[in-house]
Amino acid sequence: MAANYQTQYRERVRSAHEAVALVPSGAKIAMPIAAGQPPAVLAALAQHARAGAVDNVRLYYLLCTGVAGSSVLDFDLRDRIVPMSYFHGAVDRALDKRRMTEMLPAAEIVPCHFSQVPRSLVEHVGVDTLIATVSPMDADGNFSLGASTDYALAVARKPGRPADPRSQSQHALRTGQLHDPGLKRHGTRRERGKPAGARCRASFGSR
Repeated sequence: MAANYQTQYRERVRSAHEAVALVPSGAKIAMPIAAGQPPAVLAALAQHARAGAVDNVRLYYLLCTGVAGSSVLDFDLRDRIVPMSYFHGAVDRALDKRRMTEMLPAAEIVPCHFSQVPRSLVEHVGVDTLIATVSPMDADGNFSLGASTDYALAVARKPGRPADPRSQSQHALRTGQLHDPGLKRHGTRRERGKPAGARCRASFGSR
């Protein structure tokens, strides 16, 4: 069975650029907190947007890092990738400052208790895509979200479009794992030695 998982995974693995090509205009994307934000995939999505291949994408998150701030949250992409923040950190405040100097309103902030963010994303926002860093697949076909389970796990388990995982981060608690019995997802392989991130399909079982 383990060999079967590996075979299916290799058949579905994709580069970061191939993975983001699956993201359509109008997508509602969630990305995890901080360390769960995958540099390669976010950079590829930003490049995709700059090329005009995707538009009107809404990006939902808590605590954005500099990785996202220098890629998908670049000020110049504001009309193509719209930040929807559940928590404003330094990156968001700097973005707001820039927006205000351009006589633009501050970026959107979604008021919500932390414990209710998973429900907000799944039941109210209707997020359809997750871009996240996950561990390499284990022998049983599991991928781990590591310390970034919070709302990412709930989004990943939500039925939606096929998605794309792979990357780094250590295995965490069993409750932070996702498993797709049919490996119904497409992985992103490492690019130039950097860990690629993942859009994890929402119909996984017990990752």
